[in-house]
Amino acid sequence: MAVGVLAVIASCFSLVVGLFAVLSLINNSLVYGFNQPLLRQSVLLTIFGFLGFVLGLNGGMNSMKRRRFAMSMGCLCFLLACGVITVVDFWPIAYGGFLGSLALGLPIIVLSNSAIIFVSVSRGEFGYSR
Repeated sequence: MAVGVLAVIASCFSLVVGLFAVLSLINNSLVYGFNQPLLRQSVLLTIFGFLGFVLGLNGGMNSMKRRRFAMSMGCLCFLLACGVITVVDFWPIAYGGFLGSLALGLPIIVLSNSAIIFVSVSRGEFGYSR
């Protein structure tokens, strides 16, 4: 049960990252048009933020129900990758530089890594449905 809650909280942080990236995209497009210097980071973080939310929610619900071990592990690993991409790629557009990206990406990394560890430890509890 705790595994799913950790994954859902991490996916909500990923949604916040996606929303911040959308706000940065809108704000910079009003100033620079579509020639903005940080267009790649904003689009990349928007895509990974929303995909991380959807797949993290899917992985959290599957791990709460104790079904589909491979799918929940794959979704949680993608959520971990979203956290790493947030820390690495978000700092040029964050509102605090590298510390702002660390404040948004580190909770995703810690929570999804904890969820991956707990899911892999409880692998025997997952039922295999046909």
